[in-house]
Amino acid sequence: MYIPAAVAFFGDTCVAFNECSRSVHSYIQEQEEHERENAFL
Repeated sequence: MYIPAAVAFFGDTCVAFNECSRSVHSYIQEQEEHERENAFL
C-alpha cells in the first residue's frame, strides 16, 4: 500500500537527519582544528 503522506514524512525526516549529522560533523571538525591550533601554541 502506497501512502504519500508517510513517504513525504519519511523523506523530510531523512533530509533533516542528514542536515543535522552534517552540521554535527562540521562542528566536530572545527573543534579538532581548534585543538590542533592550540597544541602548537
